[in-house]
Amino acid sequence: MPDLQRHATKAELVRIRQELMLAQEGLSLLERKRDSLMNQALEELRQARELRQQLTERWKQLADLWKDTYKHDDVPQLRRLAQGHVFSPTVQEGGRGWMSVNLAAHTYERVTLPFLGAVMDCGLRPEQVRGMLHALMPELIELLNRESNVRRLTRTLRQCQRQVNALEDIVIPELRQARRRIEQRLEERERESLFQIKRLKGRLA
Repeated sequence: MPDLQRHATKAELVRIRQELMLAQEGLSLLERKRDSLMNQALEELRQARELRQQLTERWKQLADLWKDTYKHDDVPQLRRLAQGHVFSPTVQEGGRGWMSVNLAAHTYERVTLPFLGAVMDCGLRPEQVRGMLHALMPELIELLNRESNVRRLTRTLRQCQRQVNALEDIVIPELRQARRRIEQRLEERERESLFQIKRLKGRLA
């Protein structure tokens, strides 16, 4: 606690009032930022859920076809073809800044998918699986972006809420208390001065 005898001055009161005003303005800005982050996180979550629901059924069809491939195709032959097959889908990492959050914005470049092998090397099912997975890639990348953004927004939202709590529960109450103490001390000094003036006038009368 500061020494009020030494710090209870009008200059200090002005400084405390300015700090309190800045803290209140900062709190208002942080609350607006928190609300914007919350709205964006909820929107990203809603879109992620919808996209995941859409992809779940298509992924199930792909998984069923892959199981069927394991049953009917020559798996060792497929492994040999896969090991000798070089194909790197182009996933470009990206991001965009928004409200101090680096939102994920990865993209997938569609390219022509080469065949795994000749007709006599493998059946139609492996190519169907690869084609379905290739077709799903843009939506999977979009789902990755959405769910990554939910996590990133949530982290920033928690940090913002901690800052709001610190201002609401600690900084602003302490500044208000310091302002009241200084105001009370200055009022006491003013009353003491008036009393001394009256007393002096009484002696001179």
